[in-house]
Amino acid sequence: MEIYDGHIGRVYFGTEINDDCGIRLDFYDGTDRQDVVLILASGSDSVSNVLVVDLIPWEEVRMCDEEDMVWYDEGIGEGEQKTVHPSFQLAATSLILSAGLEDDSLNIKNMALLYDCEYTRDRDIVSHYKKELTEQFPVYYINQLDKVTGYVKEIISAGNGKDVLRRIRLIGSGGGRNSNLMYPEQKKIFSTVR
Repeated sequence: MEIYDGHIGRVYFGTEINDDCGIRLDFYDGTDRQDVVLILASGSDSVSNVLVVDLIPWEEVRMCDEEDMVWYDEGIGEGEQKTVHPSFQLAATSLILSAGLEDDSLNIKNMALLYDCEYTRDRDIVSHYKKELTEQFPVYYINQLDKVTGYVKEIISAGNGKDVLRRIRLIGSGGGRNSNLMYPEQKKIFSTVR
């Protein structure tokens, strides 16, 4: 994946970024998927905003008959594989983030971007999934970048982001008691994040 070139670079870094905007990249290497998570943060005395974007490298995706699962293909010759729906995964990520917060004054927005996959009716994993999860944890395709850009520009134009990022601590035990949304694979990742 190219962060500084191509579509991703133009969206996230194509406009003026405040010198004090917080930017963090996290790489998650699970047994069934690899994702890069982009965390952007900024704030003022009264409002602190965090945008968490799960950058997913799938070229093809479709719903699975198994609950909360999707079929995906990264286009690297391994064929179709099954994994957790991105909105479900974002719900787990949200639990991890909130478990380590020192306070509840952060406004955290979680979303996923399928940056190699265009939306088509056959690839629709949003309208055929749980509305309460897809509204709270939206999934966008590369041809829906306009829906993501507004969130990004709002955060990268503000400052104080480094302090906001420092307030987020990923810990392995603080929110473990409230992990009923997670699959075993997610719980394993959750328990080892520090």
